[in-house]
Amino acid sequence: MKPILRIFLAALVAALSACSDSSGPQVPPVDEIRLAEIEIDGRTIQYAVGGRGGPTIVLESGLGSELAVWERVGEDLAQMSTVFAYDRPGYGGSDPTSASRDAAQVATELRRLLQAVDAPLPYVLVGHSSGWQYVEYFARAFPSEVAGIVGVDGRAADFSLQCLTAGLERCTIDPSEVPEPLRSEVVAEGVTRTQLLTVGDFPDLPLLIFAHGLKDPANPEWETLWAAAQENLSGLSPRGRLVIAPNSGHFIQLDEPTLVVEGIFEVISEGR
Repeated sequence: MKPILRIFLAALVAALSACSDSSGPQVPPVDEIRLAEIEIDGRTIQYAVGGRGGPTIVLESGLGSELAVWERVGEDLAQMSTVFAYDRPGYGGSDPTSASRDAAQVATELRRLLQAVDAPLPYVLVGHSSGWQYVEYFARAFPSEVAGIVGVDGRAADFSLQCLTAGLERCTIDPSEVPEPLRSEVVAEGVTRTQLLTVGDFPDLPLLIFAHGLKDPANPEWETLWAAAQENLSGLSPRGRLVIAPNSGHFIQLDEPTLVVEGIFEVISEGR
């Protein structure tokens, strides 16, 4: 069973349990998270959506991750607002594409997808790892459509360059060693870095950056550089702040889902 379907089933069981007790006050059923597909320009895109009303919480995964990476936060997010996750082209249930995988292309595709499924405006953009670069571009390019931004151990577009300049290891991925669509996303990193320098200013909006707290003792210099990059990201907006997830590795939404959910709710509240 796919993880996202387990979320739906858990929500359905909770709803039925609440409705079965006629002796007490009736609790409204939990809005289901459903897995769906849509065809855009002849390509099938798989997405998951649940909850109701705006803003829409848009979950953008990192390199190599499908929408199921958000399974531990989806149901709770759907309690407050509409939540939306999807598989980028070539991932999961989405058809591949020959289009460039730079931030401008990915953000434009995402915007069109959100419009096609009638996701309520505005958007609260949540980006994990390299998915941060796509939501950063979206926020810079379409600021009037965005109510807040959240980075979940987001990888800054210039991190690889900083890492190489510092003479460290684990800075880059060799495109020849990974399959599509990862290869195309890695190849587009330089283009994305340039795009983020020219697309426009970062909007004055609520910004929350989560950084992992569990460090790799074998790579202290890399960890120090990563921590500094997270601090820099939190400074993009005058309304930005940094939260360290003390018990998390890179996948904070899986290691400390409650922390991520509460942070997103705070950003929604600040943006209203």
